[in-house]
Amino acid sequence: DLVAESFQRTKDTGSHSKAFAETILQDCADNREHYCGAVHIAKMENGEYSILDGNSRLHDFREWLAGNLRVKYPATEVKKDGTTREVMKKGNINEVPAYIKSNIESASFYVVEMESANKEERAEMFKMLNTNKSLTAQQKAAVIMPDSFYSACDKMLQFMQEKEMLTDAQRLNDVHVHVVA
Repeated sequence: DLVAESFQRTKDTGSHSKAFAETILQDCADNREHYCGAVHIAKMENGEYSILDGNSRLHDFREWLAGNLRVKYPATEVKKDGTTREVMKKGNINEVPAYIKSNIESASFYVVEMESANKEERAEMFKMLNTNKSLTAQQKAAVIMPDSFYSACDKMLQFMQEKEMLTDAQRLNDVHVHVVA
């Protein structure tokens, strides 16, 4: 089971906006097999897993499946005179074409597990993941990401920013490794 602990943001405690959620889903709708970043989890003492980072994105997909979020899609509209025109429509999971549903359903996450951490260590990791501070070498090892990976991500992100290659959702994401991935 995944548990959002007391330090984790939830829908009721300050998760990002509906507009932000729809921006992430729109990126998925527009790109088959879209990568949505990492979800960081930690195994708790009782064997359950706590979410350190990524709860909002998981929540967004639950809201999509519940029909509460909408994305844009191109459609052909027939006018009264029988001619057609291309328009953009917006719909929820029950209103969009099958290929849009398929694109969103094919989105992927990378799950990073931090093992054997007490609640204080989990809270500290959550704080660092959500304040865009660099992790120490030990913390990186704890989440199975070596220094060289972070260095490569820093360089790739800088290049992507300079070349204006980032989507709106990637620019809004505050963790550089998620953006690069």
